Amino acid sequence: MNKSQKLFIGVVSGVLLFTAGMMSSGSAFAKKATEAITVNFSNIKLVVNGSPIDTKAEPFVYKGNVYAPVATIANMLGVGQSWTNSDPLTKTPAVRFESLDRVEQNVQFEGMAGHANYALDYVYYAVVGSNKVVNSVNKKEIPLPQSVGGTPYPVTRMVHTNQFLAVEYGEKEGKTQVYVNLYQLDKGKNTVKMIFSQQLDEGAKGTTYRFSYNEAEKSLTEKIYTNQKLVGVKFYQISGNQFVKQEEM
Repeated sequence: MNKSQKLFIGVVSGVLLFTAGMMSSGSAFAKKATEAITVNFSNIKLVVNGSPIDTKAEPFVYKGNVYAPVATIANMLGVGQSWTNSDPLTKTPAVRFESLDRVEQNVQFEGMAGHANYALDYVYYAVVGSNKVVNSVNKKEIPLPQSVGGTPYPVTRMVHTNQFLAVEYGEKEGKTQVYVNLYQLDKGKNTVKMIFSQQLDEGAKGTTYRFSYNEAEKSLTEKIYTNQKLVGVKFYQISGNQFVKQEEM
């Protein structure tokens, strides 16, 4: 590809993001037109949190500013984004973003109970009853590795990192085995790998379990039910790549 090529701004403006010299409400860029411009392609690569990512549109430089696909960048950072033809705030076409900071206000998570889908962040969600995570932007499905052949049920969101916890159930000799798995989502490759899996409990068939996770304290609470009656509670603290039981009631 030549270093400089002419593009039509009307074609690319809907999917581009200013990464330098961000435009303001009084910017000269606030115009609607089709204009031929000369841009510089320099084989620019995007690297997010240490991972290189591919883009459908190649980033380029125009008047000292780097332009790249806004949806791709928002997706990689786990930030919700949506397009509106007439935004009520700006009265113009706009791209709206939702910061992950909002998620941090609620540090207590109770997993997928009562949900058809469980949001891991503003872009990715787990589908209840299946072994997959879905990208809500491009609809790509990512398989979840299994530890004992069961269905993993997430109990945490990806608040600070691209890691999340899920509980998986298995059966052995008529007993229910309970495992907790730590997963790492690679948004650049659209893959999920299991970092570790640990058996937390084992009970008679028919015993049910509910888990909640406190992000601030890095603690996991397990509630055990028999015939819908609470019969026990266990508290765990994460230490390295394992959960250590702190207390049992």
